[in-house]
Parts: sequence; C-alpha cells; structure tokens
Amino acid sequence: MPDELGPDPVLMYDGDCAMCTGSVRLVLRLDRPGQFRFLSIGSDTGQHLYRELGLDPQTPDTVVLLARGNAYVKSDAILRTAILLGLPWSVLGIGLLLPERLRDFVYDFIARNRKRFQRAPRCHIPSPKERARFLA
Repeated sequence: MPDELGPDPVLMYDGDCAMCTGSVRLVLRLDRPGQFRFLSIGSDTGQHLYRELGLDPQTPDTVVLLARGNAYVKSDAILRTAILLGLPWSVLGIGLLLPERLRDFVYDFIARNRKRFQRAPRCHIPSPKERARFLA
C-alpha cells in the first residue's frame, strides 16, 4: 500500500455506482472514530492503484480495502471492513471462515447485477468533516 495514503484504512469504490456510494455513506455513518478514508476508482490516484493491483479501472466492479499494508478485494474487502468497524459489525467477520471461492461467487453475482439491485442514484454531498476523508 502506498505510504502517501497514510496508515488509515482506505476503501476504494466505484463512484458511478449508486450501490457503491451507498455503501460509502453507510461506512461514513458507522465509522464513529473516523478511521476510514475513501478513494473513487475513477480518480487519477484510484485508477493508478487499481492498475497496480492488476485490476481494470475501466470495469470497476471490485471494491478494494487497503489496510494494514495489505490490499483486500471482493468479499475479503467487505468482511474486513466490517471487522474494522467494530462491534456489532465485526461479527460479520465470521464469514471469512467460508471458502473464498464461495464468498467471491456471491460477490461477483451481486457486482454483475448491481444495477438491478440499486435504487435511483442519490447524490450525497459530504459535510466538510466528511469531505476531508475523501482522497483525490
């Protein structure tokens, strides 16, 4: 994980996906200590990091969590985000006991069909405090 991102966990997301931005809003609300930072895959930095991880920024269908010097993708990213949010959300970390292939099969199904699952996009205007948690 690049040092310039700092020690806090960074959640990379598809800024053009209503489901993804809704997930960011949820993490913002649940992350009481304010430890998470957020980086749109569509940003220059996001595209560069996505490529560095061997992912195609033109098809940003994989959420990425950069934490503790590691990059986690797909179901690992989701479950480890829950763990970092603390109780009661950290209980979802038990999902890591399931085979990764099974977890990622479900993740990929949702990612492929996310436009069907999402509601009409809602624009979230971050507060000044929240805005400081978004990386460019």
